[in-house]
Amino acid sequence: MRTILAPASNEKTKIQKIAFSTVEKLRQGEIVGIGVENSYVAIADPTHALGLIEFRKIKEFGEDFYYPVFVSAVEDLMGFVSTISDTEKLLASSFWPGLLNIEFKVNRDIPNNLGAQRPPSSLVARKPKNPLLNAITDLMGPIIYTTLLSDAGDPIKELNELTPRLKKIISLGINSGAIKSHRKTTLISCVNDIPKVVREGAVPVWKVKKIVSTLQEK
Repeated sequence: MRTILAPASNEKTKIQKIAFSTVEKLRQGEIVGIGVENSYVAIADPTHALGLIEFRKIKEFGEDFYYPVFVSAVEDLMGFVSTISDTEKLLASSFWPGLLNIEFKVNRDIPNNLGAQRPPSSLVARKPKNPLLNAITDLMGPIIYTTLLSDAGDPIKELNELTPRLKKIISLGINSGAIKSHRKTTLISCVNDIPKVVREGAVPVWKVKKIVSTLQEK
């Protein structure tokens, strides 16, 4: 695994340069490690079938498991979902970038089923607070991701914590230093007419209900 330092948020030219080179790697089916708000994650191109085979080696998931995606904007999902509701647009505009995952209903074929063996009926997406990652998704559209874990099952907070096995799978590691946050994402499902809280995390339910009053709690 080759490593590079993540650019500072104000280094816009450097961000674009690294984003372009990273997209080239992802388009070739390579796996990249990068830091987000609460851990390091692996990212990949969902349209690259061979890359997905390698990506699935990171964790042992069942055949029906499909990966969540990072996006630059909710409109990027139009190639994956048939429609985006006003509620979904409102949630995204209010809490993205940030630690809110939204589950969208899927009514069309998705590239390689997002890693699953059969077409999923929904997908989970969010926009993280990472300028480089947002530049990458802005260039290439939605990318799948998964949290990187230590052998003990804990989220990896520093790039040097990657196990030898993970280093063989990940071709490029983008080092953002130590990640100190332990906050988890909130997940809101919008697959039915009434949005529902699936998991409460860093974004509190009361704050979401101020935006979407019909929100159904657990």
